[in-house]
Amino acid sequence: GDLEINNVSAGLIKLNLEDGALKMRNIEGELDIDIEDGDVTISDYSGNDCLIDIEDGQLDMERASGNFNIESEDGDVELRYLRAGTLKAKSSDGDIYVDLLDSEEPDIEIRTEDGKAVIDFDANISIEIEAETDDGHIKADISNPEYEKKKRNYYFSEINGGKGHMYIRTQDGNVVLREVK
Repeated sequence: GDLEINNVSAGLIKLNLEDGALKMRNIEGELDIDIEDGDVTISDYSGNDCLIDIEDGQLDMERASGNFNIESEDGDVELRYLRAGTLKAKSSDGDIYVDLLDSEEPDIEIRTEDGKAVIDFDANISIEIEAETDDGHIKADISNPEYEKKKRNYYFSEINGGKGHMYIRTQDGNVVLREVK
């Protein structure tokens, strides 16, 4: 069945669900979530480490900060208003959308096998961006990169000193990079 958790502060919250949706709001602490079949919605999260593994379902997370390791076998991943030290997001069959806020030296890795990757990021972020795709196109809407290299299936740029690193890889899907002012 479905599960809703609100207003919890704990050292570690560990959840294993077979079938059903999970909704969480106002959560503080480490998260370890493993779901076989169901959507996950999380808002207003802060913690050191957040591990989410979804076999079949969508992840929708907003207003979150911390270090994230997210994997979805069959479903989209949407991360809005995210402040990440580390983000590793992977989808075997689904799109990944990230709205990345400015953070100090972020380490971002995004991979899709069959899906697109759309990354909106704060114009003030200091980051190197590297993107690759086997069967797709890369579109970068970045106003003043300090360095930029473009090819059909490859893109690299350095923004605001390039202190952090972002790597995006799709096998069959487009990559869209958008600077947000």
